[in-house]
Amino acid sequence: MKIYVTVGFESFSFDRLLRAVDEALERHLIAGEVLVQNGHSRYKVHGCESRRFLNFDEVVSRLREADIVVSHAGVGTTLLCLALGTIPILLPRRAHFHEHVDDHQVEFARKMESEGRAIVAHDEGDLIDKINRYGALLDEMGPSRIREKSASLKSNLEEILARCAAEGGRSR
Repeated sequence: MKIYVTVGFESFSFDRLLRAVDEALERHLIAGEVLVQNGHSRYKVHGCESRRFLNFDEVVSRLREADIVVSHAGVGTTLLCLALGTIPILLPRRAHFHEHVDDHQVEFARKMESEGRAIVAHDEGDLIDKINRYGALLDEMGPSRIREKSASLKSNLEEILARCAAEGGRSR
């Protein structure tokens, strides 16, 4: 099994995600060929290959090859996964852990989950559980879980942002 873990290109560290994956590998709670893109994080992964950044073509290649993609809940990474026909597991960055300036990734991840476009891990233990149950979780989502690969990334982003804006306006 190939697992690609990415923290994106934010200038913030996302040690919590990296530590969870590294500890799970060390304790044999997850297995497979794992590549971690660790960005600006301070935590150094020991249990698998890690690279600070990959160029865009490498990212696309890794996303296509991966059986499971684990990611922060960044809009760009999530929509790229969807454009390639992959349902990612998202662990949103949280403001109270100083991983971002606010909790917009939590809101975005919830929206993606409610639309059947992502699997959301709510904490590190939940992340490992969802990695191990990924296939079953996809089965539960049903055959309509993956949007057509031909849909453009720009169209997906515009559609999602419009829905988020409309719902945000109603709730405020």
